Amino acid sequence: MKGMKHVIALLLGSLLFGCALSGCGADGKDGKDGQDGVGITSIEKTASEGGVDTYTVYFSDGTSTTFEVTNGKDGQDGQDGQDGQAGEDGQDVTVSALYEAYCEKYGQIAYGEFLEQYLSLEKDDAHVIARCLQSVVKVFSEFTEKDDGLQSGMNQAVYTGAGIVYQTSADSVYFLTNYHVVHNEDAMGTDKISDTIHCYLYGSERAPHKETEEGQNTYTYDEYAIPCEYVGGSITYDVAVLRADRSAVEGVNPNVQAVTLAQGYSVGQTAFTVGNPNGEGLSATKGIVSVESEQISLSIDGTERAYRAMRIDTPLYKGNSGGGLFNVEGELIGLVNAGILSQQNVNYAIPVSIVEGVAENVLRYAKDSDAETQGVLKVKLGVTVRGQNSKYVYDGVAQTGKIVEECLVTEVAEGSIVHSLGIQADDVIASFFHNGEEIALERTFTLGDFLFWVEEGDEIAFSYRRGGQLFQTQTHTVAFSDLVYFE
Repeated sequence: MKGMKHVIALLLGSLLFGCALSGCGADGKDGKDGQDGVGITSIEKTASEGGVDTYTVYFSDGTSTTFEVTNGKDGQDGQDGQDGQAGEDGQDVTVSALYEAYCEKYGQIAYGEFLEQYLSLEKDDAHVIARCLQSVVKVFSEFTEKDDGLQSGMNQAVYTGAGIVYQTSADSVYFLTNYHVVHNEDAMGTDKISDTIHCYLYGSERAPHKETEEGQNTYTYDEYAIPCEYVGGSITYDVAVLRADRSAVEGVNPNVQAVTLAQGYSVGQTAFTVGNPNGEGLSATKGIVSVESEQISLSIDGTERAYRAMRIDTPLYKGNSGGGLFNVEGELIGLVNAGILSQQNVNYAIPVSIVEGVAENVLRYAKDSDAETQGVLKVKLGVTVRGQNSKYVYDGVAQTGKIVEECLVTEVAEGSIVHSLGIQADDVIASFFHNGEEIALERTFTLGDFLFWVEEGDEIAFSYRRGGQLFQTQTHTVAFSDLVYFE
């Protein structure tokens, strides 16, 4: 996004206790299609007689209709002695029964969507956020920086951010945060990664104690601070993986839970985040997903790079970097990482498909006994693609929509994997096969997301269209030499 590159800012907290501001709407969705395509505005219980409750469905054109739900009562013996059986005790009507009756009459809809959209009940997001708070942390990264004003020539600095509990194992807990939370271009050393990282769980939050003597800063951490080590990450995708001893985490709070990952997200969905604004402690804000996917420009190490991001209007501040972004079900849909300082409600998050792909890729190679592998390894296909015939498709039953496009090949590198499989410029890649499983390519970025999961020994293939005909390539077995390292 040319012209935006100097205004999109990382949301990393500034030096400890010195932070500046950076960047709540309700979840707005269209009503479900009703009679003749008219939207439903609400469902209310309007009558009750004996064991039968009547619910009225109100439509946006002013009309309405009703349906009945029978409450439980003692069953009666069969009539006229024909195959009569004693009735069983019924059960009181429940929201689940109402949901099932609705689906039977008007079509399938997700249970959570039904509750949120149609019942005339007081809405409260507290229960969702309360569950998410089991899975969030604030992060402090300490760096040794050059300081020409000191006799030693070096000083300690601490930066703040946020993170989420990604995964637990028998002896470890893995956290995710932004790469730029644990990386500092001004730090001493070659990798510029923090030499001291600590996480604090929600409800046990503290901050390191700072002491300054003769201009030299030192920081001490209390019993709530959980020491973490850097496992790996990628500046290319702005995701980092941290590890802590499970005993240390459970010593602070044994009830910590790993996040649940969403399968995706769509424009208009509620987007909660829990971050560490201004380094003052974890707090929640709310908004919606504004744009499903776009390219933004960020500079983490002095080099501007393009990042795929979702745009949100959820309020964010300095120190929110690395915080989890959650949907109305409490599922993770991304990690927040940037915003436009002059526009409070234009902020950005890394989509969950990238977050999960990077995390799993890093963990896979971090456990391969090769200490040199701390970044992301992806297959280099040797193909350049762009989207064409892009359009928006709405699903009236699911009440969601998505953008679909064709994946047009614009360039194929000589001698590359794609070249050896016979794919040419102007072909349209329809699907990608990974170990026999077919993945439809409805967006060009889908291919890049799935490549996080491909490793040495895997088999890949493609289907593609040329001249109106569909073809399928032979299978290519991935060699280690096909993998490219993304730092």
